[in-house]
Amino acid sequence: MIPAALLDFIPPMLAQPGQPFDSEEHLFEIKWDGTRAQARIEGGRARLTNRRRRGLTGRYPELEFLGEYGDGFLLDGEIVVLHDGKPDFSRLLTREQAQSTLKIAGLAKSMPATYIGLISCTGTGKRSGSWLKIKRTQEIQCAILGFVATGDTLRSLIIAADVDGQLRCVGKVGSGISTAMGNRLMELLGPRRWPEPWLECKIDGQWVGPGSYCVVAYLELTRAGHLRALVFRSLLVGE
Repeated sequence: MIPAALLDFIPPMLAQPGQPFDSEEHLFEIKWDGTRAQARIEGGRARLTNRRRRGLTGRYPELEFLGEYGDGFLLDGEIVVLHDGKPDFSRLLTREQAQSTLKIAGLAKSMPATYIGLISCTGTGKRSGSWLKIKRTQEIQCAILGFVATGDTLRSLIIAADVDGQLRCVGKVGSGISTAMGNRLMELLGPRRWPEPWLECKIDGQWVGPGSYCVVAYLELTRAGHLRALVFRSLLVGE
């Protein structure tokens, strides 16, 4: 049981990024791919808070049953939305973005959340090598449609990739682009500026003509047709 004095907030333990490995000394579980949430149970009610201390209680009314665990508990877990038995991050985002009470109530029935948690909490607020997070990433070759920059500093590339046999804009990538690579990209793309995107794209940016390519890593293709968690890997230059 958690002392009442600690119920306000306990910084949760965080996972440290790692690479795939095998070990008989470790336990493995799937990456739930949801939103981290603590549930403080007082007076038969559960108060949900994310790790940035933002309240989530009203956003997930179907999790009110957590209050039945009794008073004085702190649950540390993950809110996920399952689809065909697997966590679906795009559906979770739909839940996270809902604002009106009516919309939230409808989604609680059509896209119900599940709380994955432990009836204990060791809070450190730091990342630890005792808990590793291993992401399953994929790589894909993309065409560079344009870029977003602040002055002469490149912030991200706007990219397109093959989706179900059709070249489509799949988002922006800024992570993984070093200062040196950003400078190189600006030197390369500056002379290739184009008045408008040569492929349908709803992202605001500066456009370049066809012929420049890159390789990016990503976690998954969302239902909206965007690549999620993009990381720049390398530059490929065409004609």
